[in-house]
Amino acid sequence: MVALPILGCFILFFIPGHRANLVRWISTIFAFAVLIISFYFFLSFDHSEGGRQFIYEYEWLSLIGPWGESQRAISMSVGIDGIAVTMVLLTGIVMFTGTVVSWNINVNNKDFFILYFLLLSGVFGVFIAYDLFFFFFFYELSVLPMYLLIGKWGSSSKFSSFERTKEYSAMKLTLVLVA
Repeated sequence: MVALPILGCFILFFIPGHRANLVRWISTIFAFAVLIISFYFFLSFDHSEGGRQFIYEYEWLSLIGPWGESQRAISMSVGIDGIAVTMVLLTGIVMFTGTVVSWNINVNNKDFFILYFLLLSGVFGVFIAYDLFFFFFFYELSVLPMYLLIGKWGSSSKFSSFERTKEYSAMKLTLVLVA
């Protein structure tokens, strides 16, 4: 779920900016693939069982403890539970719908779709992460593209919206880190 939009960003990065239709079609194909995968997760999820399903764990960083044994410091643990499967499905629908609706963007559409896919990759990561380190990593991965999207392609009052969003996000993150 997280890797496919990032792969889409990587492919879009190498397409020339003047090939707007190719950028639109590749973005739509990747968004449709993510939508299909999110429907697959939703339909394959066993609602009667509950709990975490589709679990993937990977030890990312280990440290040597005081007596020489290896201790898990940072591990990536992702999975989908009952609420996350619904949010993943809704995010997949929003990703595909937003990609199709954004076909009329003519100014830097390649940059728009790259930032949009990075944003949604972070959102997917937030919903499936089960450890605090990667939760914050995916949250921060989604914050920067959001600022850039609001700043560049926002409404007529985009600068004030951009500043307000930045301030609220900074306050939110500070409160979460303190708690």
